[in-house]
This record gives sequence, structure tokens and C-alpha cells, in this order.
Amino acid sequence: RNKERRDTIKYNTYRNHNKIKNINFKEFYDTDLFNKIEQYINKPQRDYRVLTIGLHPAILQHNGFFTLGGYQSVYPLSYKHEFRKIIENELNKNEHWKGYFDNWGNRCYAFVGEFKKIEYTKYENKKIKHLELNTRQLKKMKCEYVISSVEIENYKDNDLSFMRSFEGKVWRIFLYSVRDTSQQTKQRIKSFH
Repeated sequence: RNKERRDTIKYNTYRNHNKIKNINFKEFYDTDLFNKIEQYINKPQRDYRVLTIGLHPAILQHNGFFTLGGYQSVYPLSYKHEFRKIIENELNKNEHWKGYFDNWGNRCYAFVGEFKKIEYTKYENKKIKHLELNTRQLKKMKCEYVISSVEIENYKDNDLSFMRSFEGKVWRIFLYSVRDTSQQTKQRIKSFH
């Protein structure tokens, strides 16, 4: 009975082409979708970290993923500073997100400078045109994947590799792997000598 009640809770309201779309608990956390992503990655979730873009990290946490970001009441300030290095260029593009991140610590999210809100469903069909992540910092923080609800058009410029997209009830997820730039640097140095 509680499960039925929980599944009918209206979690949030989104605008879709001037229409209101209510998303229930089941649609919001979409365990079927994130199980497919977990199976596609095919590694124990505890062995890697993910960065989320365009959706709340709590969705992935609910589905067993270990995320770099999250909505936290207490966590080390040093972690916030390390995380900020990942999104520093994005924060510099948007004063709202910069102030939000720097002056309020609970949301440790990968804010995107060209966006006005945190999350986007598949109904909104958004794309990121000019993302600037610090990929070295992602690797330093043991991040192997970026899971985004929006397509990243310049993913190659961010040392990401597009793996696959997945379609769910309300989310369209784009899975990217973080390229190992240290290997590329070693190869460049080798070929230079």
C-alpha cells in the first residue's frame, strides 16, 4: 500500500511547451532506465564515480551510483573547493550560478553557464553548445562518466567520449566517458621525442 501511495506522489512540475507535466516518483527516479545504464557500463558501481549534468545527483544515488555532486547538509569545505575546479569556467559564465554555488554550499552540482535551471527532461530537448569542464580535475576526483539529461555538443572539447543515449519515461540520458588525458599526454610526449 505504501508503495502504491509513494508511486502516485507528484514529485515535481515541469513545463513542456507551455503545458504542465506532473512527474510522479516512479518516473522521476526511473529505476528501469538507470538499471539499463548500469548494465551497459558493466562494472560494479562502487568502482567508479559519475558527474551528473541536467538532473539531480539524487536520482543517480537512488539508483546505486556514486556521484561527485549532490545535495548535502554537511560535507568538507575542501571537497567543495575541489569540486568547484571542475565547473569553474561554467560558473564564470553565469553570475547567478556562481553566487549560488559560492555562497550556499548545499548543492554541489555541475551547473551549466548557458542554462537557467538545474534539470531538463526529454520534453525540453535542450543541448549544451559550449560546455567547459576541467577534465583533469574530473579524473583527479576519480570520475569516469558524465551522465547528462542534455546532449553535450562539444563533448570532444571536454575530453569526453560519447558512449550512448538512453530513453526513459521523462529522461533522455546521454552517457559520456571521461577520456584518460594522461595517456594522451604521454603519447604526445613520446611522439615528440
